[in-house]
Amino acid sequence: MSLLLTDFDQWYDQFVTASPKQQHELLVDALSEPIPSDYAEEIDLIASVLDVFDMLIRQNLTDQAIQLTTLLQKHHSEIYQREFQYFDGQLLQYSLFHQAWQQVQEYLSRFRDHPVQSIDQLISVLDNLRLHGATDLAVNLCRATYKMVATSSQLISGAEWDLGVVVIMDLFEQAHHQLQQGETVDWSKVGADAAKFGFENTPKKCQEVEKHLTEDWQVSPDVKKAFKQDRGLILRHLLLEFCRYMYCQQQMSFVCSELIWSTVLDCCNHQDRPKKQLTQPDSYFSISQQALDKYVGQLVGGLLSMRQAQGFAVLWGIPYVYKFLLDKQIIREETYHQAFKATTALKGFLIKGFQQSLWQYNFVHVWQRPAQVSAEEFASETEQFVKSAEQVEPLSEEPQERSDFSFLHKTPKQEVFGKAESSSSGGQNISQATKSTQPPQPIWEPPKPRKSPLQEAAKLSSKGKKGKSKKSNKGFKSSS
Repeated sequence: MSLLLTDFDQWYDQFVTASPKQQHELLVDALSEPIPSDYAEEIDLIASVLDVFDMLIRQNLTDQAIQLTTLLQKHHSEIYQREFQYFDGQLLQYSLFHQAWQQVQEYLSRFRDHPVQSIDQLISVLDNLRLHGATDLAVNLCRATYKMVATSSQLISGAEWDLGVVVIMDLFEQAHHQLQQGETVDWSKVGADAAKFGFENTPKKCQEVEKHLTEDWQVSPDVKKAFKQDRGLILRHLLLEFCRYMYCQQQMSFVCSELIWSTVLDCCNHQDRPKKQLTQPDSYFSISQQALDKYVGQLVGGLLSMRQAQGFAVLWGIPYVYKFLLDKQIIREETYHQAFKATTALKGFLIKGFQQSLWQYNFVHVWQRPAQVSAEEFASETEQFVKSAEQVEPLSEEPQERSDFSFLHKTPKQEVFGKAESSSSGGQNISQATKSTQPPQPIWEPPKPRKSPLQEAAKLSSKGKKGKSKKSNKGFKSSS
């Protein structure tokens, strides 16, 4: 019988002073036999499991991480069910990388059945599905969970927005495909279906969508005036045209390209600049390297951020977005080159900071190569991302000093439920870390991810993502 069952205090003293390798062995031994649920809850067994699981994932010891979850599910299924989101979300990334679709669907099943419990991780999972091009899986997940999230009293209003936009953009893609085939679109049916997921189903809105799915952007002397008068309308037009552009030129789904577009736009919106600059298209889309550094760093480096995938999406997505904007004469060549230069400079920091986990973000090479990147460079970078999965670091046999960032033993666990919580931490330039709540969203316009500096991510990535502490949900409001 495991010492954990007979004398937990003695077992825990051994556990916290043991080497990482010994901690893993102690935990595997303890999980290999049933533990009464009440007792497991009393000793907070899951905290130790998550600590070791996170360590295994960071060091690319995925087989051992899966072994740990298998033992937990076999002997402690109730505990696993209560905490599944902290395991399944990580393992789903591994299955996506290997295109193991049966396992992907298995991991998705618990998110589909329990979306409120797993809301923060669910949104992260959804980002990964969208960016990997797993459109059908993403749409089915959102259709199954949208109503439960939208009607839950445990989440703030608007938490369903990230789910609804996936279904809406998929419906628009289907309509676009029909139009390409010369078929007639039943807009009353499309509008009614989209309305179930947050779309403002009015004749005017449907006409707007139909127009922007069929008419190409026309350069006009009045564009600056129109942008100043109704920026939202112009951006919606450009969004749909960008989706069409990526669909035809890059064979990318509307669901994926909308996320790229919206994240890039959000970066533009987060820059601190005079309001007057936001009234002109070229100055609105102008991105400085400093602003991009700060924005992407927030996404990938925040201690509680679960949207690392979006951080990679914005840097690797800018070449597509800004080539489109240049072709449509929305921006000047100078603005285009400035943005492309900034992304090129910052990619190195991100690649350096995530050397061992680049494989998790290899969706940027599932996308077709952008015109600005040579075939040799694209192939070399792809190889670097793929080979990062082979950078396995065996568990140390030396006792390790516990990190001050240990979310399991330093931070009280909090329920996902309740009001949204916002917090921030000050600091200096690239070493500070901040996060903010989400402002209200207009209909089918981009979500507003949180902020944090980029180069800090290179330091934090070696310590692992500390996003598993149970924080209050931060939903995304929408408004018409």
